[in-house]
Amino acid sequence: MSGVRITFVPGRPGMIPLALKNLLDVKGVPYTLVVHPAMGEGDDQALLYELTAQKSVPVMFCDDERPRSAWVEQVVLADKLGKGPSLIPTDPQMRAAMFGMMSELLCEDGLFWNKRLLHGESAFTKKYGWSEGVLEGLPKKLVASLSFFADQLRKQKEQGSRYLLGGSLTAADVYVATLVCMFAPPGPEVLPRTKQGARLIEFFAANPPEVQAFLDGEPGLAEYRDYILQTHCVVPFVLGGDPL
Repeated sequence: MSGVRITFVPGRPGMIPLALKNLLDVKGVPYTLVVHPAMGEGDDQALLYELTAQKSVPVMFCDDERPRSAWVEQVVLADKLGKGPSLIPTDPQMRAAMFGMMSELLCEDGLFWNKRLLHGESAFTKKYGWSEGVLEGLPKKLVASLSFFADQLRKQKEQGSRYLLGGSLTAADVYVATLVCMFAPPGPEVLPRTKQGARLIEFFAANPPEVQAFLDGEPGLAEYRDYILQTHCVVPFVLGGDPL
């Protein structure tokens, strides 16, 4: 199969596959969604591991090029393939700032990583270093990361911008706005409810008290989420699966 393909699990609102899909939509890149084999008995993920040395989503394929499973290389390729202005700043300071923000969002011990650990002990969370000791400090880490983005948006608003950097959309906006859904799920007009995703959306909304108190006091994050997703992305998200 030629063209761009990205792996996903039908009906499940995986945030990183959705963020990559949203970036491709913004850039006008056609793509095919490829079903990711679920965890379970047997070794259905063996071929994926053989190709990529890992078993997570999303993996991005483009024609006969090597598979890309790291978010940095996915963002760079999506931007390169797309139409219109680049969503990666050309100015070195701005570019470093953008990728730094995305690292706080996506890298080990970042916002997305630590939210996943709240799932509790499982084969899934053990991939990310789950332990009883890790749980104790997670709310504080999550609030610190969310505060970073809220403070940046507040500074930008004072400069008359609705974006994280400068005065226009960057790849960081697409990813951050998408992943805010992991703490404050939007309505079905943006995030469709499916049988496969129902429990996951419940998990998204079930924040530790400290995290929820912060979100309740920072409505700007949800407002930013809605503005970016509804202005620049394709909504409702295309999840597949069985609708509720």
